[in-house]
Amino acid sequence: MEEILKKFLYTSVGLVAYTSEKIQKVVNDLVAQSKISEDEGKKIVEDFLKDTEGKREEIEAKFKDVAENLFKNLEFMKKKESKTSATRAEDIESKLGMGETVETETVVEVK
Repeated sequence: MEEILKKFLYTSVGLVAYTSEKIQKVVNDLVAQSKISEDEGKKIVEDFLKDTEGKREEIEAKFKDVAENLFKNLEFMKKKESKTSATRAEDIESKLGMGETVETETVVEVK
């Protein structure tokens, strides 16, 4: 499970990096075609990176919370299943007469 979460996080980071590169390329092309000024292009890229960084931190925090809750729930379920298994084992043992035995004294009355 932890491995899946890591892959998700790495994929997200890769996607942001890829998108940043594409935006930079588009802005460079617009500057080269004189459709926007170089200063406007820099501002667009800087704004995107600033927004992306803020969102990244927000997403990482939420992702961390979700992961922690998931792991806590898994631990709870494991403990619960362990207790349930122990109880089932005790039930089976008692039904088979394999539980703790108590020695009893037999009294025979002689006439």
